[in-house]
Amino acid sequence: MAESADLAAARFQWEEGLRRMEERAGDRLAPVRRRLADACRDELRRRLGMTFRLSALVDEYAGAQTWFLALAGEVAPAHPEAWDAAVVLDAAFAEFARQASDAGRAR
Repeated sequence: MAESADLAAARFQWEEGLRRMEERAGDRLAPVRRRLADACRDELRRRLGMTFRLSALVDEYAGAQTWFLALAGEVAPAHPEAWDAAVVLDAAFAEFARQASDAGRAR
């Protein structure tokens, strides 16, 4: 099955975020970013449940910046320099996408 353009673009962004997250794994903010990414995955699970399709994840991504900033303020208020959504949020979406019911078919 071919990916839609929106899904392909989102997956590219998510994988880039994950790559950047891994690239920065040794710096001083790595534990804060990891905690924040874990909190984002928990929020995604709350919003989408345990069974979801990639299309639902793409839809959620469209408005994720709004809740991400609020969540980042709660999880890491002393470290706004770790609130880079293009790294943390995208990495969390990449990790969560692997659990989608259609993750293996969308390539």
